[in-house]
Amino acid sequence: MTLMLVTTIATWNEFAEALLLAKSVKEHHPDASVIVCLAENSLPESARYPWIHHFVLARDLGIPDFDAYMSQFQGFQHVSALKGYLFRFLADVYSEENEFIYLDARMLVVSPLLELRSMLSSSTIVLTPHFLAPFPRTNCSREVQVLEEGTFHAGMIGITRTQELGRLLNWWIRVIREFSGQDDYGGNQPDQKYLNLIPSLFQAAILRHPGYNVGFWNIHEQERFILNRWRYTVGSESLRCFNFNNYYSSLTNAMEALFSHNASIYQLWAQYSNALQQLKSG
Repeated sequence: MTLMLVTTIATWNEFAEALLLAKSVKEHHPDASVIVCLAENSLPESARYPWIHHFVLARDLGIPDFDAYMSQFQGFQHVSALKGYLFRFLADVYSEENEFIYLDARMLVVSPLLELRSMLSSSTIVLTPHFLAPFPRTNCSREVQVLEEGTFHAGMIGITRTQELGRLLNWWIRVIREFSGQDDYGGNQPDQKYLNLIPSLFQAAILRHPGYNVGFWNIHEQERFILNRWRYTVGSESLRCFNFNNYYSSLTNAMEALFSHNASIYQLWAQYSNALQQLKSG
C-alpha cells in the first residue's frame, strides 16, 4: 500500500507536461504512485519513465461504447468525459489504496500536499474553489463567469475510499454521460458545473488554502507571491501546487497585468519552462 495515488489525463500534446507533473509529485511524495491516463491509441515505452507507476489508455477504463461516447466531446472536454471513469477504474484496480488525487497535466507540485491529505482523512471528496476572495473590481463579471462555469475548479480533486464513494462516482459518470457535449453545461470543463452540487450530496470538504491550484483564475489573490529562502510562499502560506494552464494566454496576460517582470512568479515560470524543455528534448 502506498501513501497516496496521484493521477492525470493527457494526450500526446500534454505528455511532457504529465511527465513533469509526475516528477514533481515524486519529489515531494516519494512513496506516492503516479498513474497517467492517455487519451490516445497507444502506450509509451514505460521503461523510459520509471517515475510513472503505470500508464493506462482511456479506452481501457471500461467505458461502454467508448468511441461513440467520446465523439460527443470536443477539445479539452475529453478530460471531463474521462475523469469519473478514471477514478472508478483506479478504485477498482488499486483496491488496497484509499486516497486518490487528480491533478491537471499542467500542474506542478512545489511542496508537500499536507493540507489536502489531512482533509482527505475525513472526507469522501475534497474540492478547490476558483478563488477565495471577491474579485477586486466594481463589477461582478468574473464572479458571474465562475457561476456559469462552476464554483470549484476541476483541475484538482481528491477522493477517499468511503462507503459513499461508489455512489458518488456512479452519479458523476451518469451526469457527464447525460451531458453529451452540450455547450450549455460548462463549456470546456462540463464536470465543473456539476461539482457545485457535491457539497450538498456527499461528504465533501472545501480546501480554502491559497497555495493550492494557483492559476490564471485566482492569481489576482496572489500579490504577495514570493520566493523566500528556496521556498515559494503565497502570503504567509507555502505554495503547494501551481497550474500552468495558459488557455488563450490567460495566465501570461494575468501575470503581466499583476506582477513586475522581476517578480518571483516569473522565476517559477522559467523553472517550469526549462524543465519542460529538457523533457521534450530528451
